Amino acid sequence: MDVTRSDEWAEAVAAAEAAFGSVDVLVNNAAMVEFATFDELTEEVFKSVFEVNAIGTFLGMKTVVPAMRRAGAGSIVNISSTAGVHSSGGLAYTGSKFAVTGLTKTAAHMLGPEKIRINSVHPGWMNTPQTQVVPQDWVASLLPLRTFMDTNDVAKLVSFLASDDSSMVTGSEYVIDAGSLLMGARDIIARMAEHM
Repeated sequence: MDVTRSDEWAEAVAAAEAAFGSVDVLVNNAAMVEFATFDELTEEVFKSVFEVNAIGTFLGMKTVVPAMRRAGAGSIVNISSTAGVHSSGGLAYTGSKFAVTGLTKTAAHMLGPEKIRINSVHPGWMNTPQTQVVPQDWVASLLPLRTFMDTNDVAKLVSFLASDDSSMVTGSEYVIDAGSLLMGARDIIARMAEHM
């Protein structure tokens, strides 16, 4: 689906309710990345990144909340980035991920009385098809945990936040990055970029 279109969000939520009877979990995970310099970044790219990363997250929350109200409760997990808590990416990407952090906290405050919890997860560099161009052993050597994180590590955290085990958790930021922020994420990403 196109997360920037409210009609496609409505279709997705309706399909989930039809298939499962109720919707009580949403994971907002779509993202667009850019690493342009200040001078290279165009208005078009800036808007596109915000439309996917920030507006897409907003539309997902806006569309699923009525279904969660019908279900009596819910958990929304917004995937941000370490760039959403520390400047570690391009201008548009970092700005949009900070926006996700703010959206999460404000919506969590507004919807808490309705038993709808909203948290954000902030992954660092991990093993995905987009990062295969960087040697994993070399990346691991830069991190305090000496481990190149993969998507399963993030999935375990998301599963916790979606479950009743986190029933008293809302409006919180969860960084999962093998310690990259301890090392200065911008410096690490700059060094990785040299190998791409």
